[in-house]
Amino acid sequence: MSTIKNMYMKKIILLAVALQMNVVMTYAQGITFSPVYFQFNMETTDYSVEAISFLQNNSNQQRTIRWIRVMLAQTDSMKTQVCDTVNCFSYETSTHDFILPPNKKETVRLSVFPDSIAGIGSYDLFAYDINDSVNAHATFHVDVTVTDVNGISDFGNEAISIYPNPVKDLLHINLNMNKHITSVDIHNLVGQKIKSVHLQAGLKSVSIPVADLKKGIYFLRLFSNGKEVATVTFSKD
Repeated sequence: MSTIKNMYMKKIILLAVALQMNVVMTYAQGITFSPVYFQFNMETTDYSVEAISFLQNNSNQQRTIRWIRVMLAQTDSMKTQVCDTVNCFSYETSTHDFILPPNKKETVRLSVFPDSIAGIGSYDLFAYDINDSVNAHATFHVDVTVTDVNGISDFGNEAISIYPNPVKDLLHINLNMNKHITSVDIHNLVGQKIKSVHLQAGLKSVSIPVADLKKGIYFLRLFSNGKEVATVTFSKD
């Protein structure tokens, strides 16, 4: 009887060790940003601010990384620029690929230019391994508030929120924005449009069924009369 009990205990211990090793291996497969959050207070006389983060490859294999600049909210006059290990890109460039060597970290920078106008900006810089996006993705977030010489900011009502995230069946979106949102698109990581929803005038919230989506990371793009005004990332369980 004691022999059977000892064998049972050994199996439990081996299972626990295997689970622990699996957690370690899963972490080792990932990429991480450090730091992950930046908050800046500027004046209209300031030229720019820079959010600098280190992207770490936690594996012993080379990765092909794709970054995507995600605009959550932005005063129209603001501009942003991303610099990776390859180059500093134009304001219009919102995505690019670069190689991240094994067990290496590289600097990635998001710069914000207020153009002498009071307002706000909120951004995510999302990065993922194009060959293993489920296990290797990371984000850092940047918030910017610009005030004029009188201490006034044009906050408006730009923020949006989504829940739950990760989502299983139904994605709820609160449209707390001063722009009239006319349509919402869902795109996958390679840019393919998966869903498109046209909204009635005056809607402040909408729910989108997503149970049919595969597990992974998606982009929610919001448009006002054909112009993109915000982008949000979400995960599908």
